[in-house]
Amino acid sequence: MDLTSFGLALALGAVLATQSEAARQSPIPDPRPPTPDALVGAYYFPGWCKEERWYCIAANEKVRHPLLGYYREGSPEAADWHIEWALEHGVSFFAFDFYTSNGSQMLETALDEGFLKAKLIDCFKFCLNWCNHQPASEMTEGQLERFGDLVIRKYLTHPSYLRIDGKPVVMILVGNGFVRNLGVEGAK
Repeated sequence: MDLTSFGLALALGAVLATQSEAARQSPIPDPRPPTPDALVGAYYFPGWCKEERWYCIAANEKVRHPLLGYYREGSPEAADWHIEWALEHGVSFFAFDFYTSNGSQMLETALDEGFLKAKLIDCFKFCLNWCNHQPASEMTEGQLERFGDLVIRKYLTHPSYLRIDGKPVVMILVGNGFVRNLGVEGAK
């Protein structure tokens, strides 16, 4: 990035931060959700845990900029606005992209520090979309057990966790690797 573009990005960031300050300072209204005909969700990609991470978007005039401004996703207030706007537009749950590595989780700030501490959490549902990008050879029963150890007590038992027919919903990005290695019954 040349200095002119960098200067433009800084100026744009200052303007947008000022504009979004009004949204941050105003109280979050009670959500007015429409009556949905179907269960509608949206993927939530984590990765904006620091305002500085927005530089790639702030520097580009040709893309849409966040209505809320350049927020830190671990903020419960930002999560409340996301919930408010989602409900008002017919979205009733977020599927949080969930990343693991060697038995620990990564990029959990949005979910753990923001969403789960939001005032409006009782009005909304969430589930996990396990982004298991490992090679198929690593998709073993042990890996499934480590995933379960990470998420069952912490998330799947939460009152706002999405359930269908009483069963918690878990999306697995590369589920076919488990079926290939463990068979249908073993993966089930």
